Amino acid sequence: MDLSKLNTVKAADKPQEMKLKNPFTDETLKGDDDKPITISVLGFHSTTARNILTMQRRRKKKGEDPDDQDSTELLAALTTGWSSNFEFNGEKPKFSKKKAEELYTSEEWIALQVTRFAAELGNFNPES
Repeated sequence: MDLSKLNTVKAADKPQEMKLKNPFTDETLKGDDDKPITISVLGFHSTTARNILTMQRRRKKKGEDPDDQDSTELLAALTTGWSSNFEFNGEKPKFSKKKAEELYTSEEWIALQVTRFAAELGNFNPES
């Protein structure tokens, strides 16, 4: 078997749609259009994740980076978008990294779901 076909970086560099789940019932959340609410996510093995983690390590060495923002910054960098039926605080916000950081800071349950999704290599399997 050619092991290069199992390149986890290449696989994690392709965003995948994560269906947002109700944190209490684990049911897929749906928007007004009755379609699943989704967030597009890169994996922790992605080039983006590696670059952000390297940047954060460099900032820490210089004493510039507060630890409490690291995970939010990483998750926002791994997020590439969300579905058009995504609603937050009564609005349907246009995706931006800043909006993603705000979301993950205020709604830890969503940040946790994105973290788990990004960490699971099976979500990025090129053969599925």
